Amino acid sequence: MKNEKIEALLGHVIGCETGLLEPLPLTGDPQQVDLQTRDAHRESGGRMPWTNPGDDAASRKAYTRIRDQLARDRQVEVTNGGKTVRLTPEGRDAAARLCGLPTLEDALPLLDFMADPANDALRWTGGELSEATLANLEPTHREGTVGKCRLPDSFLPVVDCILPLLAAGLADWRPCGYSGLFLYSLTEAGRALAERRRAEGKAKPSAWPKVRRKFAKIKTRSPAATDSYCDASEAAKQARESATLTNSIRQHLDPSDPPEAATA
Repeated sequence: MKNEKIEALLGHVIGCETGLLEPLPLTGDPQQVDLQTRDAHRESGGRMPWTNPGDDAASRKAYTRIRDQLARDRQVEVTNGGKTVRLTPEGRDAAARLCGLPTLEDALPLLDFMADPANDALRWTGGELSEATLANLEPTHREGTVGKCRLPDSFLPVVDCILPLLAAGLADWRPCGYSGLFLYSLTEAGRALAERRRAEGKAKPSAWPKVRRKFAKIKTRSPAATDSYCDASEAAKQARESATLTNSIRQHLDPSDPPEAATA
């Protein structure tokens, strides 16, 4: 039971992070809060508010003890008197493996693909690549009618594989008006890593399709971790959709037009 609770807590924390970072079509105040929250997550090295998954006093106390043990094992870091927590790289990888999700190492071919000059003709004017491109579809792919999924199942592993890059501060995303597409780009740290991998002969952009196929179906190793992950990520996403801006800071997203090849 103790191991199950440890796995559940790791699933919970990575679920909170996923729900915080996963692309969502937000507008207005929720979008502004979202931009600020993502900046804070990246600038702090991944710190998030600590939420306890326990449903009564005894289980909450047990999860707090497990959290502190994970901190001693260097799987998480606890700060601000227990009010904030972050997964270490080792802890994030361990949690991802329990849930059957890609680790950062798994996702590096996607980073290489995003940085590959061979894809320059597919970039939007802001330098981004659309999630449709990453799913091997046309940059402005449209499918279905209102109320239906904008992309086929081939885009699902794109989301799962971009998340380790988002969590590590190596990539970022933005919304786009083309059929609900999201656009992805590398951060300064992501570009630096991609350049270093290319210079060292480690870059493998051609491996990205294989990685995408590998994670087309998630195979969990721990039902407890996966259940906790799903609950936490869904709660975090719902909270983002109703977030209220509490300051006057507003960020502006410059327009980004599709590749010329897509509009020719």
